[in-house]
Amino acid sequence: MSGRQALSPGEGCGGCAACGGVVPAAEGLGGLDLLGALGDGYLALDGSGAICAANPEATRLLGRSADDLIGLELADVVELEALDGERRTDAGLLEGALRGGSTAGPRRARFAVRGGVDFVASFVVADPGEDTDQHAVLLFRDITDRWQAERVYRALHRVGRAVASDEDVLDLVSAECAEIFSCDSFICRFDGDGALVLAASVEHRSGDTLPVLADGPLWRVRATGQPARIDDYSTLPEESPLRRRARVRGYTGTAATGIEVGGRMWGAVVVTTTRPEGIRPSTEHRLAHFAELIGLGIANREARAELEALAAVDPLTGFGNHRTFQERLRGEMARAGRAGSPLSLALLDIDRFKDINDENGHQVGDEVLRRVSSVLRAVTRASDILCRTGGDELAWILPGASSRDAVAAVERARKAVAGASMDGVGRVTLSAGVCDLATAGSQDDLQRFADGALYHAKHHGRDRVVRYSPDVVAVSYT
Repeated sequence: MSGRQALSPGEGCGGCAACGGVVPAAEGLGGLDLLGALGDGYLALDGSGAICAANPEATRLLGRSADDLIGLELADVVELEALDGERRTDAGLLEGALRGGSTAGPRRARFAVRGGVDFVASFVVADPGEDTDQHAVLLFRDITDRWQAERVYRALHRVGRAVASDEDVLDLVSAECAEIFSCDSFICRFDGDGALVLAASVEHRSGDTLPVLADGPLWRVRATGQPARIDDYSTLPEESPLRRRARVRGYTGTAATGIEVGGRMWGAVVVTTTRPEGIRPSTEHRLAHFAELIGLGIANREARAELEALAAVDPLTGFGNHRTFQERLRGEMARAGRAGSPLSLALLDIDRFKDINDENGHQVGDEVLRRVSSVLRAVTRASDILCRTGGDELAWILPGASSRDAVAAVERARKAVAGASMDGVGRVTLSAGVCDLATAGSQDDLQRFADGALYHAKHHGRDRVVRYSPDVVAVSYT
């Protein structure tokens, strides 16, 4: 073949993959069977570096007709970019091979098409031989789907290891998806009528709440549990809120896959793009692998949190247990110290509880405990902390309350318990001791002084609340 010309399907050229010919230097193409390469893109370059031949697959991948390609230099059509984590010499190797007419390949690089759709390609370069004015032949194939599948496979291993190690995987998955799919990526949790962003690559920020618009990808994921996508927002009706929002942000396409946790639709993994070509096919199905691992990680954490909560709660009363009491008191004391705010502790004891158990049995005793706990829960503030520290011993942490405020609150509770109906056991009463942080100064002293006040109440008539005083004789009663 001589001169620069476009090749029509079936037109003989003496060595073009488009018409089933064999490039003379076939043995230099890494074993590629050119007779089976009709689906590959084919470009031939002359000695000046200009494109002199192109087959239909090349025109499809590069988004230009053969007539448009002929006469252009390769750099005017496509820029090769090395793939992250791969040999950065691959792109340069092609340029050098084309200039020298030598064989290179097979290699991989991202073909950044000028004015077209980028793709990841596997390519080879060959010397077409001496019987043609062609200087070099470039064969290339779009392997973006295969490359993404490889990247997804490796990323899933990293995410799986993070899940097994109980690491927070949301930021990791968001970053992996953004890199693999060349899109903005975020992970959200469904929250009422919106979706709370928990991790994001670029576009959104953690803590943002997004609207779940009717018929949008998030809405469809939450409603159906199935992956959803919008390929081209510009095809939606002009008045569509989805289209208006996409126009403001410059979106062209979106894909989303639901995250299921414990049988409920918890949230979604989402990728969005501003690229003209939109989201590649099957992206939402690849996202599903990440969503499954996220769901597993969240379910594991929720199960662990539930176990920890059970371990921290007294099953009979629903109050915190002794360990929880110590931890919460330590935390509230530190908070009060930083803020300079008051804090009080009340220790309570059911009067003659041993007699109730001995005379009526432990089942009745347990019911009395449940009933007393219910009364206390009804009269305490949301910020108060109730714990069961022993058989019939209860602790009440009152953040922000001075000893006088605490005595008043505990006195109301004492009267409520005394007035409550306790079937089969008659009237049940409480004794309590109160001390505040200003008097005690340390956690040990606070507990010891409150316990001393309780002891005084128990041995001076019961059914009363005593506020601790440093002068034991000067203990004040309510």
